[in-house]
Amino acid sequence: MKKQINKIPNFKSEKDERNFWMNHDVTDYLHQMKPANLDLSMLKPSTINDVG
Repeated sequence: MKKQINKIPNFKSEKDERNFWMNHDVTDYLHQMKPANLDLSMLKPSTINDVG
């Protein structure tokens, strides 16, 4: 049996959005999301070794 999934609501605040995602599984809403276009062309390698 398939779960009834509502649309992702418009949130009034970041706190409301955090509370929503703490109680909902993002994978149930993937079909409503659009992929982000990221430009990482200006990204530079880190000069800090933060391992351990």
